[in-house]
Amino acid sequence: MWSSATTVARNWPRGKSSIDNDLKTLVIGDGESKTDAAFQRVTQRAVIHALSSGREEATGANVLVAIFAERESPAAYFLQEQGMTRYDAINYISDGIIKGGGHTAV
Repeated sequence: MWSSATTVARNWPRGKSSIDNDLKTLVIGDGESKTDAAFQRVTQRAVIHALSSGREEATGANVLVAIFAERESPAAYFLQEQGMTRYDAINYISDGIIKGGGHTAV
């Protein structure tokens, strides 16, 4: 059975155009990017999660889990549309468990 991450990767071209359009709104005229409150909450949540697990820094995996707490996030919506849940992300990251009961080398 395919993992949710694999499903997201296979469907990337369809989601990529939507993401590209969303990213265009985040660039200020001089090419500088701007962050919003949701981005700041996600990064803060990821850092707190990493520190509480005894790690010294947050990784992309921590950010992925933190994204699911943002109910209005296009990223969370896209991941959920592909059938991925926060629980799936945590299981895959911590134990290498793929949705459907399979395992992978992590």
